[in-house]
Amino acid sequence: MYERSELPGGITQIIAAGAGAPRSRKHPDAAAANPYSKVLEPTLHYTLFDMQGDRCVYTAKRPDGTVIESLVFPARKP
Repeated sequence: MYERSELPGGITQIIAAGAGAPRSRKHPDAAAANPYSKVLEPTLHYTLFDMQGDRCVYTAKRPDGTVIESLVFPARKP
């Protein structure tokens, strides 16, 4: 299962549990189960983090290389 949620306070939560276990089904009322969910895909996947200067480029991909999503996280100000 792959899921990205945008929580209150500007926190991004990523659940990347796609290592090969039997896949879970999407909850029948997924929107009620997690109202902060932005992307939910019950698929095998892997994630990449590419540090580029003061930003991080994050990409989630399926085993065939197709992109689930890609995000850019800028550095936080101290």
